[in-house]
Amino acid sequence: MWSDSFSANYDKDGMVDLVSSSKNQIATGREILAIQKLDQWVADAAQSTTNQFPLEEPKLVPPDIHLTGACWLSFRKYALSKGVQVGRREATPQERAECKDIRKGKMYMIWAKLPAHPSKAVACPDSNEKEPEAKRKEREQKKEEEKERLQKAKRQKVIAAYEAILQQQQQQHISASQSVSFNTTLPSSPQPAAAAALDSSLVPAPTPQEILNYAEEAYEKELKDIRVNIMNETRELKEKQEALEKDALELSKRIKASIFKTTMPTEKECFLCEEKCKLVVGE
Repeated sequence: MWSDSFSANYDKDGMVDLVSSSKNQIATGREILAIQKLDQWVADAAQSTTNQFPLEEPKLVPPDIHLTGACWLSFRKYALSKGVQVGRREATPQERAECKDIRKGKMYMIWAKLPAHPSKAVACPDSNEKEPEAKRKEREQKKEEEKERLQKAKRQKVIAAYEAILQQQQQQHISASQSVSFNTTLPSSPQPAAAAALDSSLVPAPTPQEILNYAEEAYEKELKDIRVNIMNETRELKEKQEALEKDALELSKRIKASIFKTTMPTEKECFLCEEKCKLVVGE
């Protein structure tokens, strides 16, 4: 059963307009009063020659002109279409007393802001309207790309600071010993073209902790490179050792075969005893 205060309205497609249908006549009347106050304020602002913009009115609609949820939404949409920004705040006890409204629930004071002269005003975007999915994804992608560019530029500054410290230490070590061999492999720095796309003033200077973190990263990479090189060299030496041992074994076998072939006893028939005898002979 529908309540007596509900009167269904229909849109151009014949569907029930839930926003307008949820307003009763009293609520609609208060919305009309609020719109009239808004229109009057905008008209006065257009005619005045002393106003400076943006122009604000903190008490455009008093608390006794109470707008229900549906009325507030449509009133706000109307104001935005006129280029006026509106909002509401809970009324203070003094403001409630001034309007002589005995309502027990919350009451609101509606404020308005006109960014420019009404003749130049344009419709304000509604922040409550959902952003199109494609546009939202594009905005988020640009935000991520900008964040990544800033991170790369910041890392470039950290690397530059680390390299400066490393070169200073190398020079000091060379001066002290006159013989030094550094094999520090630094990660490649970002290309100048990519860094030039960013204003250096947008990238903060690296902190000592960030330089220390990168120094530790460079040290770990150097240790890894050393271990990999030693493992490769050890494998190559092992393969060389096995090859040499194999060659030595083959040579030893050939020598032994040659010795056995020329010196091992063989059976020959003796012309004296006419029997086979074992003699050491050279073939």
